[in-house]
Amino acid sequence: MDASRILLVVLAAAILGVAGWIAVRTIEEAASLRSDWEILLGDPILVGDLADPFAYAGGDAVRSIDGEGRIRVSEGTGRGLVRASVQLDGTTAVLGAGEPPTGKLLLRGQATDVTREIVVHGDSDLGDPRLPETPALLAGAGPIGLRLDGIALQSDTTVVWSVADALRRDDGAIRNRGLVFSPLLRDDTVFADPDRLEATLLVSLPSEGDDPRVVVHLVFRRVEIVGAPRGVSWPE
Repeated sequence: MDASRILLVVLAAAILGVAGWIAVRTIEEAASLRSDWEILLGDPILVGDLADPFAYAGGDAVRSIDGEGRIRVSEGTGRGLVRASVQLDGTTAVLGAGEPPTGKLLLRGQATDVTREIVVHGDSDLGDPRLPETPALLAGAGPIGLRLDGIALQSDTTVVWSVADALRRDDGAIRNRGLVFSPLLRDDTVFADPDRLEATLLVSLPSEGDDPRVVVHLVFRRVEIVGAPRGVSWPE
């Protein structure tokens, strides 16, 4: 075999090696992507208003609105993206002072320091102590941007979000049988429904008190997990 043929063989082997490496990397990246969390959200309700952002008793203070959302999280990095879009009809005082807003509210935030299988709210380290504790499949917190009909709103808003055992009943109340939740109760562990998931977004502004000022409280009743790491299970 002459030198030119030897060179061609060597080049062909090198090309095949590089192609094989690229193929392996592509497969690895695709497998990694498939293991990421991809969660679709629907059937949102707007909870309370600026004066009472938790509306524990439900009823007229909790209203169904149009909207959808999506949560994406990288299992390897614990980071991702939280997005939601809801339609405000001008009947609920949220966001800030003035007339109740009307229009399409877009929320987009970074999902930072995401934790899997953690208890949120209550006395836990993540969430809001003004809600009862509930086991969360995923939860996180971080900055979030708001736009109303394309116009940017407050820049210092943050969000605490979770995909967790449902707290809200059909009428919007947080209730165990006849007992409506109150932060004054000694036992707040009996309000979560392990057979249903819901996604909660608590959007807040800094306040002078101990607790942040909640300006938007959204709960998505429909949670569809379309991508998750292998071996993870959740309520259907």
